[in-house]
Amino acid sequence: MHSIFSKSFCLLFLIFTLFACNEEAEKKTKKNSAPSSFDEKIVQIEEGTQRAAIDQLAKGDRDKSILRGELAANRYQNPQKADKIKRLLTDIDKIDQETGKFIQLVDEAKFHVMKLCGEHVAIVKDKSKEHVVWNFNKKGPNNKFGCTPAKLNLYAIKAKDKKDIPTHELVGEEIFIPRPGGRGMKIWNALIDYRSKICDIIGSFEIPGEVDSYGNTYGGRKYVCKTTKINKFKDLKDLDKQVWAMVKKQNIKHGEDADIIKDLYISLSKEEFSDNKAHWIGQTFNESSLATSLAQLSALQLEVLTARAKAIGHLKKRVTTGDFSFNKIVAFTSGPGVAEANSPYSVQVVLGAYDSDNQPTATLDSVNGVALSYPSALRISNGNAVLERTAGSETETLSGTISIHSKSGAVTSKNWSCKVGVATSDK
Repeated sequence: MHSIFSKSFCLLFLIFTLFACNEEAEKKTKKNSAPSSFDEKIVQIEEGTQRAAIDQLAKGDRDKSILRGELAANRYQNPQKADKIKRLLTDIDKIDQETGKFIQLVDEAKFHVMKLCGEHVAIVKDKSKEHVVWNFNKKGPNNKFGCTPAKLNLYAIKAKDKKDIPTHELVGEEIFIPRPGGRGMKIWNALIDYRSKICDIIGSFEIPGEVDSYGNTYGGRKYVCKTTKINKFKDLKDLDKQVWAMVKKQNIKHGEDADIIKDLYISLSKEEFSDNKAHWIGQTFNESSLATSLAQLSALQLEVLTARAKAIGHLKKRVTTGDFSFNKIVAFTSGPGVAEANSPYSVQVVLGAYDSDNQPTATLDSVNGVALSYPSALRISNGNAVLERTAGSETETLSGTISIHSKSGAVTSKNWSCKVGVATSDK
């Protein structure tokens, strides 16, 4: 009896012990799986970031390809336009050269950190679940400047939650002053340099003078943009204010380029030091897991490729490349309403093209410089806006706005103005 009781007690004790050990193991598993689960979500986000980066790369490439097509189409028919497109493509190559430098620098940092964490990054196998690297960022006919980021499969990474190596390599020992010359600071300096260069490239260009039929040269203008560093700001409103003040001082074509330069500059800006005096690199990568660090680096590549796409799209708009179609042509003349006797005068004659199927919107906004309380809409017919108004007792200067949608859906608006004299009769 005693023997049976002893055996039963031992069995119950063993079961209890196994149950307790299993419960403790489950607690540890849950505790250890929390960061793993977090890192898996980070991996999913990073995967989407890589796809978005490739989409932005393709967007810029499409606009670049359209310009090349326009160059071929106008090489003989319109040499002047072809020369302008050549200059634009040269500027785009400059942007791509700077973009490629940054993308490759970030890729090098990714591979360096992954290798130190024990990941196998030397073998490439596209779409393999077991391999980390699916494609290298190799220069070639389709990747002339190295703008295509390496394609990585972060699901295959074993050391997703490893923090010490990414922190040491990207930050160093001090978050307030990251290691000078370290990979993190190299990326920071490259980003700030890229921000300046892409804005300066867009804003700096020369418009050659036009030669008339008599061989005389008219016009011509040289624009030079030289942005300065703005890395300290209170908030986005303060950043916007500082950047706008800096852009206003630039010798650029303000009506066309000021907004894009401001937007690009702000999109690539980071507050260098936070309120606690920590550098942006330290705040971003200190105690950051391998998965999180790679995701942050991919996000920087996406920001740069997005800026590239916007810049190329803006340059493409400087020439007609199919955003608008035209099926009607009309002649316009502009000259003085009155000329002095025996004095020279000139009349400007130009051909205008419009799309009778694409209806604009137009408004009358002011009369004699006085803004109307409510803008008055003009009548629209066959692609034209028509102002119908009863004359007063004196000459009127009418001003307003006309807008039209391009094929891409963007709205282009222009101001218009017209002076109408009033004839009176004596009775």
